[in-house]
Amino acid sequence: MVEYDGRKVDGQRVVLFVCTGGVYRSGWATYFFNYHNKKKGLYLAKSAGVQADSVDPRHVNAAITLMKEKGIDMSSYIPVQLTNDLLKEAWRVYLLSKHANWRVYPLSKHANFTLLEASVDVEAKPVLFSFPFQNPISQGIGGKRKIRDDLEAMVLKILKELS
Repeated sequence: MVEYDGRKVDGQRVVLFVCTGGVYRSGWATYFFNYHNKKKGLYLAKSAGVQADSVDPRHVNAAITLMKEKGIDMSSYIPVQLTNDLLKEAWRVYLLSKHANWRVYPLSKHANFTLLEASVDVEAKPVLFSFPFQNPISQGIGGKRKIRDDLEAMVLKILKELS
């Protein structure tokens, strides 16, 4: 069983998936996690992007369409900008980008921080994991499907570990 430090939101441990725009990788991982999660009252996945405030809506629509192929309705999804509040409520954070030195803007557009620096003022830091997936934005439909399917396999492994 996985150790837990006590953080809960509405009685659930929050698993936060983070990528660049908060659309493809973190959005898909979040929906796969919540779809396959057999312990719905215990865990809840959320998604965030370090640049979610500048996402092209066409990418959101493409991500939604590709999840429909898997039988998962993602139509209500809206990308969320990463903030310190999200980091504070997260029990685990999964970084889904190949960029190890991400610069994020959780507090101010005038200063930037790495994800670890941004969580310095978070009292109980979340456990950080890194799964570097390629950015689907630059991929054709076949590449996007492969990344989506690889994310589903990763999420199933995470859920197995948590059970």
